[in-house]
Amino acid sequence: MKNYSKEMWEIYMHCNVKPLSINAAYTLKRKKSAKYRKFEDDMALELFGYEVPPHRDIKSMRFKLEIHWGFATSLSDVDNPIKTLLDVLQRWFKFDDKQIMNISASKTVVGKGQEYIDFTLTEIQHTENQGVPYGKRSISKAQ
Repeated sequence: MKNYSKEMWEIYMHCNVKPLSINAAYTLKRKKSAKYRKFEDDMALELFGYEVPPHRDIKSMRFKLEIHWGFATSLSDVDNPIKTLLDVLQRWFKFDDKQIMNISASKTVVGKGQEYIDFTLTEIQHTENQGVPYGKRSISKAQ
C-alpha cells in the first residue's frame, strides 16, 4: 500500500480503537495487562499493510506526531495514552521513540463506544545542531 511520497514520508490514520491510558497498560508487576495486549492487537489490524518505504533509512529519519483522541469522557487526560500509542507505532514502523522531535495532542468527547485515535506521523527535516549548543545555555541567577 503506497502511503508516501519519494520526498518526505507521512501517514495519517483514523483508527476505530479506544485510546488506552498508560495507567491501564501494565499490571502492578510491570507486565502488560490484558487491555494493553488487546490494544496492541487492535492497532496491528489498523496498521496492517502500512510501512515506511523500503528505500528509506528509518534510523536516520526524524518525526513529528500529531494525535487527536476521541474519548468517552472529558475526565480522560490528553497525555495518558501517548506512550501506549507511541510504543505500538515504534514497534510497527521499527523506529526509536527518541526520533520523535515533536508531539501534539488534542481530544474530543465522543461518548462511550465511539472512541477513536486519529494520528499523523510525519517525517521532518532535522539537523543535530538546531537549538542551544551544549554548555552554551544562558541562565541568570535570581536576585
